[in-house]
Amino acid sequence: MKEEKLVLEKQPKAQENYSKPVFIDSDLYKKIVELKAETGMPIRQIINRFVEYSIEHVEIKER
Repeated sequence: MKEEKLVLEKQPKAQENYSKPVFIDSDLYKKIVELKAETGMPIRQIINRFVEYSIEHVEIKER
C-alpha cells in the first residue's frame, strides 16, 4: 500500500505588512471605540488612518 504524502506548496514571500502593538491612554481608546460604533470601521483601520494623517501633517519645532 502506497503512503500518501502531505504536500505543501511554496508561497511567494509575504511582504512584512503586519500589525504591531501600540499603547494608548484608555480615554483615547474609548473615543476610538465610539468612532468604531459610529462608522462601522475596524479599530485598526481607524488608528492607521489617524497615524498616517498625523505623520503627513506633523511639524517639528525646536525647544
